[in-house]
Amino acid sequence: PMAEFQSSTGEALASAAVATTRVSQKHKLFAPSRIQIRRGETLTIVNDDTRPHNVRVFNPQMNFNSGLQEPGDKAIVKFETEGVFDAFCGIHPSMRLTIEVK
Repeated sequence: PMAEFQSSTGEALASAAVATTRVSQKHKLFAPSRIQIRRGETLTIVNDDTRPHNVRVFNPQMNFNSGLQEPGDKAIVKFETEGVFDAFCGIHPSMRLTIEVK
């Protein structure tokens, strides 16, 4: 599955899911912004920024809140259920992460 984003010129850009278990928070972005992991795997989200961040996942199958993450802190999330989960930063809500669990 692909996510569609708009470029500054308005054209649609596709972003493929990246198979990884580590995501970085930096410059008010999750990188990569769309990932794919296997059910039962643990995702580590590292604050590589100079400002605090947060990770939240609200889904009927999962409710996760990392609390405040200072620079250098890690949030560790285990995904036990298959599906597509949307995460965001509670401090910077425009920061979005899509997690595909297969």
